Amino acid sequence: MYEPDAAELSNVRADVGRAIVALGVTPESELAATTLLMADELASNAITHACTPFSVSVMSTRRGVCVEVRDGSPAMAVEVDRVDANSGRRPGLGLALVRQFSAAWGVDRDGDGKTVWSVIRR
Repeated sequence: MYEPDAAELSNVRADVGRAIVALGVTPESELAATTLLMADELASNAITHACTPFSVSVMSTRRGVCVEVRDGSPAMAVEVDRVDANSGRRPGLGLALVRQFSAAWGVDRDGDGKTVWSVIRR
């Protein structure tokens, strides 16, 4: 479990890096880089929006590598392509990045929280 603190992102990247090597992914490969990017983005979203402790899982699938981030917030992750009138920020653009680099992605409600996942094609 990771705490909802941006300082945890370096721990997430290190743990995911070790996990993908254990799956047989070459650390210098595009698959490794994209998997780390997806893990970082999903973990950042959990920290920023869920504000709860979260976990990260990495597994091999027949399509590629799947990264899952589970947090304790029931609020669903939503991809948005608009500017927030009050802050000038574009919330949800991180999920547009996830969509762009994933073969598939989604959000599953589970218990009192959710799991946001991304499959990166081999």
